[in-house]
Amino acid sequence: MSFWERTGVAPRGEVLPKMAEILGVSVDVLLGANPHAKAATSAPAGRARLAFTAVSKLPKRQQEKILSVVEAFVGQAKAS
Repeated sequence: MSFWERTGVAPRGEVLPKMAEILGVSVDVLLGANPHAKAATSAPAGRARLAFTAVSKLPKRQQEKILSVVEAFVGQAKAS
């Protein structure tokens, strides 16, 4: 992000959705189209926030394993 801010070069289009997801905002907010828009999704709170913060500091391979388990639980909850 620092590169894009320093150089004024815009990120490639395919990068924007993931960047918006990570930052918890919409692509519109990233592009400055709607600066007063709320976050696209609400961030985790409490223990979940602490846990996901800790997970984000793990190596990518371990993060992927944890995400696969979490996504399986979320999928089951949506199905029922």
